[in-house]
Amino acid sequence: KQIMASPLRDYNQTTFGAFVQNSFNATDWFQLETGFRTDYVVDYGAVFLPRVSALFHIVNNVLLSIESESIADRAIKHLSEGRKVVIALADTNESAIDSAEEEEGSDVINADYSGVFVRAFRSLLRYYVTEGRTKTPVPIEVEELGAPAEREFNEIVARFKRTTTGLCMSPIDVITKRIEDAGYSVAECTGRSRRLDLSDGIKKARIVKAAKYSAQQGKHVSLCYNNFNNNKVDVLIINQSGSTGKSAHATAANTSLKESEVKQRVMIIAQAELDINTEVQKRGRINRTGQLSHIPPLYEYIYSAIPCEKRFMMMLKAKLKSLDANTTANQRQSSDTVLETPDFFNKYGDAVVESMLNNDWATNHVLNDPLGIEPNPITHLQDKSPADE
Repeated sequence: KQIMASPLRDYNQTTFGAFVQNSFNATDWFQLETGFRTDYVVDYGAVFLPRVSALFHIVNNVLLSIESESIADRAIKHLSEGRKVVIALADTNESAIDSAEEEEGSDVINADYSGVFVRAFRSLLRYYVTEGRTKTPVPIEVEELGAPAEREFNEIVARFKRTTTGLCMSPIDVITKRIEDAGYSVAECTGRSRRLDLSDGIKKARIVKAAKYSAQQGKHVSLCYNNFNNNKVDVLIINQSGSTGKSAHATAANTSLKESEVKQRVMIIAQAELDINTEVQKRGRINRTGQLSHIPPLYEYIYSAIPCEKRFMMMLKAKLKSLDANTTANQRQSSDTVLETPDFFNKYGDAVVESMLNNDWATNHVLNDPLGIEPNPITHLQDKSPADE
């Protein structure tokens, strides 16, 4: 049975274009991405597309918190099978620790994510004054909103405080603790200066200095990689600051190991980077010239079935495919062997959704009538005759 006469969108257009992008960190948890894109569309001509996209770091970190124990368990499984593990992150969320300490006035804090929601909600009541190159945040007192708004604001804050999510605001520390509790060693080279000691649980987390081999960050990163490559450390946790110019691939060169002692590497990507070039560079830490060919590197993306994360992973794969256009076949990064994720933005998905919504008016109404099949109430009343009343 034919579901629709023609696709809702044409997926067969050929375009050529360029995109200029700029990212602005408005707050610790909110990033504004702006840009300008121009495309040349065959059959339609030039199209100019200004772009503004709000990216909430808080969402990415909540997703990481949800998956933190699964990430640690997956790492432990690989370690038990004789491999060495690199865990790649995009954000340490150290700013959340700083904000919690400032608000609670103590180095022992409630690290439940509900506190992050409260602080993020309160940060909405401020604006910035720019003088020259200096931007100064100016708070808006809740009393200025008027009594009804103040009551509603305080009720929302109270509801946040009554909520216990069970998620830690510093998922990187949950991952580290779980792996260390299983008897393995972890080295972190993410650049953060402080971490959480979760020995007494997330509601009594103690802020402590991050473990470092050296006070100098560059030397610390080098020692992390050296210990990892010499089998003195089982797991290496990295982000962008620890993924430039360093090698963690399987080789006996520049180590004290015999070739038989070298272990296979696996990278668990817990958070993908927004910049596809940074993502590919980070993955390259365990895939280098001179690695042992009989133990090639493995890659695993850990992500949930939550729609917003599935969408992000699908967009990541699309970026990788775009990057592949400029590479040879044996260098391709978007193969399903590296990142397997369904592409649910296509004409077949559109047809299924259209059919479903046509047969489920309640869901179509909740989604604000994306198909435009509901009668316009104003037009409906105008068409009504007095005899119908």
